[in-house]
Amino acid sequence: MIDFIGHTMRIMAVCFFLTVIMPFGLQAGEYPKSLLDSLVLTIKQMPDDINKYEKMQFLAVNHPDLDIVEQYSIMAFRLAKKLGRNDLAANSADIAGWCKYQKKRFLESGQYYKTARNLHQEVGDSIGKANSLMCLGNAYFALYDYKRGISNAMAALRIFAREGDTAKVGMVYRGIANSCVDFRLYKTAENYFVKAMDLDTRTGNVKNLARDYYGIALCVSNDVKMYDTLKKNIAKSYFLMAKYLSAETSDYLYLLYENFDLALQYAEMSILTGDWNLADSSVICYEDCKKYMEMMNFKEFDENLEIVKAAHSILAGNFNHAWEVIDSFSRKTSLTISQRRMLARVTILYYVSTKNYQKWFEFLERESVMRKRLYISEYGVKLDVMSSNTDIDIFLSLYDNALKNNNRSIIETEKHSELVILIWLITVSGSCVIIALLVYYFVKDKKRNKLLLLQRGEILAANTELSQLNLEITVQSEELQTQTEEIERQKDSLSLANANILTNLESAGQLQQSIVPSKAFMKELFENSFVLWRPLDIVSGDFYWATKIGGLKFVAVADCTGHGVPGACLSMLGTAVLNGVVAKINPETVNAALVLDLLRKRFVTALSSTVDGEKVHDGLDIALCIFNPKEKKLSYAGAFRPLWIFKDGVLTEIKPNRMPIALDKDHEGNFSDNQIPLDGREFIYMFSDGITDQFGKTESGRETKFQPRRLKELLVKIGTKSGEIQRREIEKTIDNWSVGVPQTDDILMIGISTEVI
Repeated sequence: MIDFIGHTMRIMAVCFFLTVIMPFGLQAGEYPKSLLDSLVLTIKQMPDDINKYEKMQFLAVNHPDLDIVEQYSIMAFRLAKKLGRNDLAANSADIAGWCKYQKKRFLESGQYYKTARNLHQEVGDSIGKANSLMCLGNAYFALYDYKRGISNAMAALRIFAREGDTAKVGMVYRGIANSCVDFRLYKTAENYFVKAMDLDTRTGNVKNLARDYYGIALCVSNDVKMYDTLKKNIAKSYFLMAKYLSAETSDYLYLLYENFDLALQYAEMSILTGDWNLADSSVICYEDCKKYMEMMNFKEFDENLEIVKAAHSILAGNFNHAWEVIDSFSRKTSLTISQRRMLARVTILYYVSTKNYQKWFEFLERESVMRKRLYISEYGVKLDVMSSNTDIDIFLSLYDNALKNNNRSIIETEKHSELVILIWLITVSGSCVIIALLVYYFVKDKKRNKLLLLQRGEILAANTELSQLNLEITVQSEELQTQTEEIERQKDSLSLANANILTNLESAGQLQQSIVPSKAFMKELFENSFVLWRPLDIVSGDFYWATKIGGLKFVAVADCTGHGVPGACLSMLGTAVLNGVVAKINPETVNAALVLDLLRKRFVTALSSTVDGEKVHDGLDIALCIFNPKEKKLSYAGAFRPLWIFKDGVLTEIKPNRMPIALDKDHEGNFSDNQIPLDGREFIYMFSDGITDQFGKTESGRETKFQPRRLKELLVKIGTKSGEIQRREIEKTIDNWSVGVPQTDDILMIGISTEVI
């Protein structure tokens, strides 16, 4: 562990950087989210050309929503390949790999980085190749493939050093340091972070400097004894410095990391010192985490929030809730190393606060065993050897570059001196010749002088004409400037209009969200259930509806005509009509078919007005179920939407009536009611056609729909699992299926277990 004096000197160095150097550096900027989202709508209408690629790449680089960055980086990659631009495809593949990495999909991340590396090599871009190698090494580190991780990192280091790119050398050092943190080699990690910090300070890279300080803070905070408040204060100072620099550069991802660790750091120090102002600071950091997660759409950090909440429960004395979280999370196999590191800190905090020292020591013993399992001594030895050799290569490369630059400067200086002398000789000689010729001609022939005077007059006349032409051009230029300013005003007006439209759409989306049943209400109705809802646009044409009347539980999944704003309007009308229908029914005689008959009648009445003499034929497809827990039966009716039932390893389909809820003279009969007995072993599924119509790529590379067949096969595999696990498995399968293909329609699916209804 680096001693206190070393830490203090670094703190002073950062203070100097913040107060003296930072004000003269570049300030990070960002584009308004409304402008970026309006660009998303514009891209859909553009032809596949280089202009469309540039817009996609702009979104991939600047949009704050990680899902949108991932989607458009992959789309840009595919378009660049289609246009035969491997140089552009390589850049987009790098961004796609970064997105996969941030989402913890390390295998997919590595594939994209390999593709980027090969494309950079094809076009002769050595720096781009080194970038991809560096990121590929990080992906291998995350997969514990340390041999490949080190190999790729060192290869990147050599290229960056050969090209004299010290900033990128620092990035590779930081990647190696992060891998050492995962292996709990904190002293080795700290040394690499210090190397990176030295290079980033030289280049003035504020964002990377913030990440260096965050890494050192991690090393200090995790390699410290519980009651060592002095070093905990040092770690806190490093975290605060990193947070300040990350805020200056709008590095929201690292702001999230820093606030999570600060929240735990403040919580520990509050309990150890009894200073409850530190507890307030922990809560503020927790709220900042929620803000950045919402801003960047970082759904993957929900479990981090729960771990920090457990620490706050300990602060509040609610030890039962804290232990429930600790016990539950300790059984999870999906936690990342950083999440397990956070969980270990909260567990120790729990035992210290409850004064259960025996359990504390037992936990430390288990952690010691786990550390020995994770620690790979060969990794540390191999890293030291390769790093030593590579550091020598880097020094020689940088020294060689410096010599080349000095030699080049000397040669250029000599050439410049020779050029200056030559210019002076030519100027003096030329002047003498010109003067001699003028004297000779003036003396020889006076008529020549008269001719020169005459030519001078002609030249003056020509100059007058040129002045008039310049005046006309100036007037025309001013007119063009006025027209340009008018075009700019119109452009700003259009941008403002787009922003207003987007704001209204977002408001409409929030309104639509407010009228569908909440997650808490669905859990209250059906304890073991799930809802998967992914609108294509900000608002959706798919909606779900649920209510409880008497002892009956109603639930429906509907797919309105179209999507976006038209579909959303119909969905809100459908929700209102459904509420009106069930408000007047008799619970003792009602069935699903009767509800659909009444729904169609009122829906048609609501849309009976004409537009330019034509009837409105919009409507909706729907699956409706009425659960009767007392009699253990289910009433189902459907308009083009089926009901699937999984029981004892078999998936059964109850077919719907092939007529919509709409004005349709060809189908005016009554809907069919299906009475289905329940014994608590069933899992019920209702869904719109968006999930089965989603396009993706088969192994042969051909694009095709997901289709009901694939969905049935998936549900048979996961039908015995809990609702939440099923939802995650379905989402994961659809995401993997549609990689590189944009969503084609609204997606909605509901699953309900009949075990407890």
